[in-house]
Amino acid sequence: MIDLAHKYIDKNDNHGFWWWTWRLLALAVVVTAVFYGFFYLLAGALSALILGVIALALLILLVLGIFTIGPIVITIFLVLLPLAILVLIIMGLIILL
Repeated sequence: MIDLAHKYIDKNDNHGFWWWTWRLLALAVVVTAVFYGFFYLLAGALSALILGVIALALLILLVLGIFTIGPIVITIFLVLLPLAILVLIIMGLIILL
């Protein structure tokens, strides 16, 4: 049965800024690895730039989410993020072809 009294799977409602920060930074690294695989020719500077931009965007989302919109909306954004990345990759492949 789903426990609707808790917002998180681990039943800990006290997840704070650093809990979200580490997880979103890990997500930024994974997303950067995906981009790195597609931009391997320009791996050095481009990957560092992409990691910085994605990490900054996720941290801004984190700050906005923690203090204004709440964790459920952040979860929705995190679900939509891979779809957005997939669209960007497809657009990039179309441009390259």
